[in-house]
Amino acid sequence: MRLGSRLEMNDDSTTQIAAITFDDGYQDFYDHALPMLQRKGIPSAIFVMTDYAGTGQVPLHDRL
Repeated sequence: MRLGSRLEMNDDSTTQIAAITFDDGYQDFYDHALPMLQRKGIPSAIFVMTDYAGTGQVPLHDRL
């Protein structure tokens, strides 16, 4: 059973479960992490900084 389904059902099972997430939507996720996750059949989620998508701008925390 997937994480979302277990959370929606308030599943109190003792079986361990984890969620794999990536922040910021950098190219290296697609170059390195995604191919490995796909080979292993591991689902994941990526959170993209939509304000910067397609702009060529660099987020402040990357400029520091």
